[in-house]
Amino acid sequence: MDQIKKNSVLRVTSDQGILYNSNGLNFQIIHGFSVFNNVQDLFDKGWYLTKKGGLILPLAVDEHKRSKVFALYVGLNKYFKKNFGYNLWVAHGSLLGLYRDRALIPFDDDFDLAYLSRMTNQREIMFERIHIASKMKLDGWNMSFSATGLFKLMPKDEVGDPEKDKYLDIMPAWWQNNHLFCLAWTMFKITPEDMMPLQEVEYYGTKFLFPRRPEVFLRHKYGPGWNTPNKGYTPKRPAGSDQILNQGMARPAEVAMFSL
Repeated sequence: MDQIKKNSVLRVTSDQGILYNSNGLNFQIIHGFSVFNNVQDLFDKGWYLTKKGGLILPLAVDEHKRSKVFALYVGLNKYFKKNFGYNLWVAHGSLLGLYRDRALIPFDDDFDLAYLSRMTNQREIMFERIHIASKMKLDGWNMSFSATGLFKLMPKDEVGDPEKDKYLDIMPAWWQNNHLFCLAWTMFKITPEDMMPLQEVEYYGTKFLFPRRPEVFLRHKYGPGWNTPNKGYTPKRPAGSDQILNQGMARPAEVAMFSL
């Protein structure tokens, strides 16, 4: 222990999910400006420890937040279609949960969406993203950028930390060199016919848009075992994707310009 530096971070991982003390003791977590007491009690109520060290009540448990997220999606999808000509479709972990389990993944704390851009390279994507964000800000949407180039949105009447209180993640996607790219870390060879036209499906009383063949998208994203839950799974970045995807990341000036 004397070799561990002061303020070091100990990370414990497991293919069985989150590990925590189960002997009935309560302890405290301090994350940024938030202090969580009686953590064991929160775990028992369905809260979980995020990869960034905070505590979140996931959407699958938090019915109030879930209803706000879905209402936000419906309104935002209409806005994107009217102003930019794009539909927002369910992507990544949110698509995996709804399509495979017909429910949200138990530990998800946000909702993943994407739009298929008409642009064909990361530079065009960057300029389009700034245009979209500027229009949204002028129209009063409560949005910001992450460093990875994603839009993060909360309801218009709420203020908070976008890394902790985010509701929607929106990712630009585009075709380039016969591959589908989707920020922040997705690239694979898939046909336009696998993606379009989008199909409308209903879950939790809300209509969502899915890729035409969700199973093809999910197999490329999460591997051949995508339909078997695996809490310890970590998506692998495709070879050759880093250079292109990194160029699509948000610049510090973008992040600062659109910060909440």
